[in-house]
Amino acid sequence: MYESTAQMATIGIAAWVAPNPFGEPTAYLMVYPTEDVGREELAATAKNVGLRSLDTEGDIMWVGTDTLAAALRAMQIELWAHDKIWLRHTVTDHLTGAAIARGYVALVVGTVPLNAEPDAEVIAAYLSDRQRVYAGLVRVRLTADDD
Repeated sequence: MYESTAQMATIGIAAWVAPNPFGEPTAYLMVYPTEDVGREELAATAKNVGLRSLDTEGDIMWVGTDTLAAALRAMQIELWAHDKIWLRHTVTDHLTGAAIARGYVALVVGTVPLNAEPDAEVIAAYLSDRQRVYAGLVRVRLTADDD
């Protein structure tokens, strides 16, 4: 399991709320390497949890809840992959509200290191190279036991 703390120093996590293509506030979560270490593992993990490469697959697709689901607990989001916690990250009430309102989180996994502080401009530039990005819409379950 990856935690957003220093437990996995080679992985960075960014979370934000922005409009989806329909103008609705949407929760986004981006996981990316901060070093070259683990790049291949992260790409393999992205595929294993049902994410698709944006450069070859086109639109962001839904991920089946049997493969990956998001659970919101207090001020944290947990991503459950194959019935185990894959990632946990602290989030704001604003992100939690957007995730509940839409019923999903847009999850992005990048495969090229990002060493800069991930502000909106850096994230936009990073995501513009679709060859290094995997993404999927992950349904929110109110508890880990929901189907």
